[in-house]
Amino acid sequence: MDELDILFRGLETARAEFLALGERVPFSANQVVLSAGRSEWDIYIVEEGELSVWVGNALLAELSPGSTLGTSAILCPQIQWSAVCGNTDGVLLKILREQTMKFFEERPQRVFQKFCVNLFKTWVGVLSDRNARIVEIQRHLLDSEPATERRFSILFVDDEEQILAALMEYFEERYDLHRALVGPEAVACALARRPDLVVLDLHMPGMSGYEVCQQLKTHADTRPTPIIMVTALNATPDKVKGMMYGADEYLTKPMDLVSLDEVIKRVLDRR
Repeated sequence: MDELDILFRGLETARAEFLALGERVPFSANQVVLSAGRSEWDIYIVEEGELSVWVGNALLAELSPGSTLGTSAILCPQIQWSAVCGNTDGVLLKILREQTMKFFEERPQRVFQKFCVNLFKTWVGVLSDRNARIVEIQRHLLDSEPATERRFSILFVDDEEQILAALMEYFEERYDLHRALVGPEAVACALARRPDLVVLDLHMPGMSGYEVCQQLKTHADTRPTPIIMVTALNATPDKVKGMMYGADEYLTKPMDLVSLDEVIKRVLDRR
């Protein structure tokens, strides 16, 4: 069973409609389909031919018809130097992330939840096969880069003043910090300040964390900015929905500051 079969297990009636959204993108042998350093959150499905994922001169994975790329299962946010090349001539089916979200928002919630569960299964399956290779490549890349001193900036977004105060107090000695209580303020601050990282609460009055994430990830100036999404929800569909909107990491409340600190360090190490 390929990844496409897993994505639409139990959703066979929606499969044809979803694939009809796609744009056919031909590629040729030895063509760089996605260049190194390019972050893709749109879904690409291999219709014909074969592709390979590379980090420098290291082969990460080989893809065949039925495989997907552009999701975090393939172009992992942890590996910002990965590139996808054609092994043969072939065709990709490209479905924009915005099209995916609109498609499922127009259908019963249970359909979207089932798709999210299936998508999570493909991530788990693919990453379990490749994690060791990813770690090996990442360690080599990090070890080969000269150490640099840099003070990063972080934007914390939460509608609770007490939480923001605790975050600012804990992290202010090591980072340049910005804060926002509501979604529009967060978007404006991110565009003006260009932080290195956004730590974003999901549930806020007015504009939700999903909407903030979507706006930042679709704006050219903030698209590369990593986002850690924080929420009291811990269900798989909510986690996957956050990732589909572009979140790079996902934490659930209640959380301790030490755990958040570790995730922040991990994400900023990728910068």
